[in-house]
Amino acid sequence: MVLPFPFVKRLAIVYQNLGNLSSHYYKVAGYSLVAPVAGFAAYDATNLTTLGDEKLKFNVMGGDIVVNFGNIGELKFGNEEEMKCVKFGDGGLVQFRNLMEGYRCLAQGDGHFSIAVPSKEDKEKKRKALWAIRFATGFVGLVLVIVILVTTYKLVRSKRVRQMEGESDNGVTIDVHWIGSSKMPSASMVRTQPVLEHDDVP
Repeated sequence: MVLPFPFVKRLAIVYQNLGNLSSHYYKVAGYSLVAPVAGFAAYDATNLTTLGDEKLKFNVMGGDIVVNFGNIGELKFGNEEEMKCVKFGDGGLVQFRNLMEGYRCLAQGDGHFSIAVPSKEDKEKKRKALWAIRFATGFVGLVLVIVILVTTYKLVRSKRVRQMEGESDNGVTIDVHWIGSSKMPSASMVRTQPVLEHDDVP
């Protein structure tokens, strides 16, 4: 059952095949069309003299329209799993659906349909972007490792210096004076008393 919108008593469905002009009228960013664009348009056929004046929308109730692109099976377009059915709607709307076996697409109403695969340029851009992300991630990781190692070294060195200072303070008691921001040891001056070498000196 075909349900037109708006409702009309008689409906004419026109099949269109754009052939080699498909890529001229329809484009999908990041994809290449590998099949001609085929579509369906509906018109009010109540008055045949005015057929084509008013374009209608329609939906198929209780079933699907099968768009068969089986003739592209003889051509080689890379991995078949990458192929997608693409529907071109009004206002530049693009919808993707899985490709059926035998290079077929299912439709439930008006619109234009084709088969698209990711373009080689888009694959190359994605590959370069992936390598750039990996390189940036590796570089950031290397910088973090270096920062952690330097910080750990400084902490260990500072701890050892404090331990050495503590051992020094617990060993010999000497005076300490601060010179600027540095702590310097300082010993008090002791004058040695003179001793006579000969007792018989008057």
